Amino acid sequence: NFLKFAHEVNKNNKMLISYRNIILFKNKGVLWRRGEDSKSKSEKGL
Repeated sequence: NFLKFAHEVNKNNKMLISYRNIILFKNKGVLWRRGEDSKSKSEKGL
């Protein structure tokens, strides 16, 4: 039972991670279109 539960949690985590990555990718696209992505990165030193 625990293994099944762990598998379900893992599956949900993968979905959450991919969902978050899609949001981050969309946000990056918006920033890139505004030309702010490289500016904010250099300001923060990332």
